[in-house]
Amino acid sequence: MVDPAASRRWMFRGLFLATCACVMFIQMLPLRTTPALLPAPDLLFAVAAVLIMRRPAYVPVLLVVGVFFLADLLYLRPPGLWTAIVLVATEFLRRRSVAPTEFPFLVEFAVFSGVFTAMVAGNAVTQLVFGLTPPDLATLALHVLVTMAAYPFVIAFSHFILGIRRARPSDLKSGEAVI
Repeated sequence: MVDPAASRRWMFRGLFLATCACVMFIQMLPLRTTPALLPAPDLLFAVAAVLIMRRPAYVPVLLVVGVFFLADLLYLRPPGLWTAIVLVATEFLRRRSVAPTEFPFLVEFAVFSGVFTAMVAGNAVTQLVFGLTPPDLATLALHVLVTMAAYPFVIAFSHFILGIRRARPSDLKSGEAVI
């Protein structure tokens, strides 16, 4: 007989993969022929962060690495650099999500904003150290601000459309939210 918690975990892992595939497909579509005024938000990391902070068992490490390495290849970024930065950030967020108490939205938003800002800064510094040309500071700041502005909408999408809610203490006892 199939364990309901295990089948639910696998269902949401597939849903995470499908959501990431849709985001990558839409971001690669040539919808505009002129340069954009604002950079696109990093919806892949926002989706991964929301799922990891709410239900860490739904997004295993290898799934995160696979999705973001594929994104590195498709978006023509240095292969593995953003993946490694995302891996460190998601594991930091995963360790913060173990507490069974629910954080207020502003605390969650502040943690996400701080982590994403550190990720973008670390990516720019690493590119600078290895002789790659990072984007200018204004573009990086706009990218961080646009992603921070998109984060509440990603939370609403995951809550109302995907049906992913925070892990309750009873879920921790049943083993569904265990990492």
